[in-house]
Amino acid sequence: MSSRARLLLHPNPTLGEENHPLKEENLKKEIFKFKYERRPVKITVREQGSGGVTDRYAGLSNVFVLEGELLIPSSEAYEPKTLFCFMHPAASMAMLPYPISLARAGLHVLMCQSRYTNDSALVMEKCVKDLAMYISYAKTKLGYEKIVLVGWSGGGSLSVFYQSQATLPSTQRVTFPIDLSNVELPKANALIVIAAHASRARILTECLDPSIYMFRRGDNVEMDAKLQHLNLYGPKAPQPPYTTSYLQEFRKEQIARSLRITKWCRKQVKNGNPGACFLLDGTMADPRWLDFTCDANDRPDERICYLGDPEVANDMPTGLARFSSALSWLSQFSYHDTNADAVRHMKNINDISVVVIENGADNGCPVPHPTDVFNACASNDKSYKRINGARHYYDGQTDKLLESVQFVLNWLRERDLINIAPSSSSSSHHVHEHEKIKQFRENYDGSNSMKITGINHLALVSSDMERTCKFYGEVLGLRLTKTLDVGTDGSQHFFFDLAPPSDNNSNNISLQTSLAFFWFPDAKPRNPTVSSPSIYNMKNGLGFQTAMGSMNHVAFNVHKEDILEYRKRIKKSGMSPYVSPMLYHADGVEGGFVFDAKDDRISWRSFYFFGPDGEYLELTSQEKEYGKDVAENNVIHLPRHALWR
Repeated sequence: MSSRARLLLHPNPTLGEENHPLKEENLKKEIFKFKYERRPVKITVREQGSGGVTDRYAGLSNVFVLEGELLIPSSEAYEPKTLFCFMHPAASMAMLPYPISLARAGLHVLMCQSRYTNDSALVMEKCVKDLAMYISYAKTKLGYEKIVLVGWSGGGSLSVFYQSQATLPSTQRVTFPIDLSNVELPKANALIVIAAHASRARILTECLDPSIYMFRRGDNVEMDAKLQHLNLYGPKAPQPPYTTSYLQEFRKEQIARSLRITKWCRKQVKNGNPGACFLLDGTMADPRWLDFTCDANDRPDERICYLGDPEVANDMPTGLARFSSALSWLSQFSYHDTNADAVRHMKNINDISVVVIENGADNGCPVPHPTDVFNACASNDKSYKRINGARHYYDGQTDKLLESVQFVLNWLRERDLINIAPSSSSSSHHVHEHEKIKQFRENYDGSNSMKITGINHLALVSSDMERTCKFYGEVLGLRLTKTLDVGTDGSQHFFFDLAPPSDNNSNNISLQTSLAFFWFPDAKPRNPTVSSPSIYNMKNGLGFQTAMGSMNHVAFNVHKEDILEYRKRIKKSGMSPYVSPMLYHADGVEGGFVFDAKDDRISWRSFYFFGPDGEYLELTSQEKEYGKDVAENNVIHLPRHALWR
């Protein structure tokens, strides 16, 4: 960023921000290590109202101010040349977790507030114009070189719409209800779409109560007597799970209601009354929130949507499109007329990198919206990531938020969209750096080290244990020393000796280092994004399985008299998000474990924990020495192979 730009910006602290749920909790995590500063961005706009109508307070001069916020991290983790722009068409994102998390990770973030504070008069094409002004300002006045659009939730379809219009030649841009053909639209350098629906029109239509004919007139809500069985909250509605035929009828009548409203709005606009307003009842009647088999994802089996109880939200003031104007409806909510449809516009985005992130337990933007948006994208460099179990707002899910942000950072680095900030070349800096290095060496000189005596084993995941045994046993010539059936699902754990017998250990295997393999009957195929156990799954007792071909964990040897103290030390450090109880490995026992610490069958003690990047680790202490007959006593299972062979 230019020095001039820095002089234009001033601190803008937010009262009470110290109480934000992300404030201190995430500072414990290595990736969210930066504090940040809020700086106002204000852009003055003079614009004549459309058709003699002003859709926001602007005074007689038709001047209004776009008010955004720039989040600047306390230290330059990355070169400050790339700016991440968020815009939701109808809401402020100032305190939402994703932009704050990116700033905490060391990125510059601009939260672009549109001219609208709600959706009653909102026109999506004007939001495109607003976003263009922010991007132009960021590049010409603030000195940023690259722009990454981040479309979260309702910002997803807006960001896609913007980039599509910026990519198209002016002659192919939309011209109604607002002509964008003559608007300067600087292109973004990349697009990130997170937990986003395909369009505001589609998400609303899928939530419309089809038992209502159109909308409220005065105090009268026009109900369709023939369709009362489609009132999900009425006495005539069937109970979930709903039949396929019921859902098909439901969706058909939702579209029909939307079209009736659209025809009324078209007539009003044609007659010169674009500001004609109406009250819309029944805007949270989506069967998904009551029937969890309908477009199933990881969301819990409870009657809840992103606005709370869907029956209450169905008629509450804060629902989508509760109060709307004719022109606004056509622009943002008309299933048949809206321009702001991400599926349609993703077909025009073919020259930048795009990533679509699905939140696995999303209770706001449901299946199959993210996949539809991704599949429509024409880019040759497009990626898809699913954050299993993540809700729409990551509420109470800092681990899911961390996973999502880590993925985004890696994705950006791989495409050179962010680069590590260079260090100063001044001599004083080098002196300072030398002292830092000296202190660094002293901190890690081993004087405070645990007495780790070596690697006990490296644990990988096999897709076919029979094939693994043939390769490592016959081809590489490693000695199979131990086999275990683990769990109740048929999983196996086999060990190969990496230190063949010699004169020093021919009668004793106590010095052995092993290469170990897990075989899980339902392990996921090879996939770099699922290469380590889930902290969430471990905390909830759901197992430690990883994908085929992954490194599952690394086990270190320690002395048995130290292992209890080392476990306390790791827990006390606060750096490991999960430390398991002590486990007692026993020979000749089904499952390989006992629960009595004094059981004479115990051969090893160990506990598991996570490193700072989610790497799965184990400290283990040997309780018995094994003699020459170790294989005879411990290799007692035949290897299993892939179920499809």
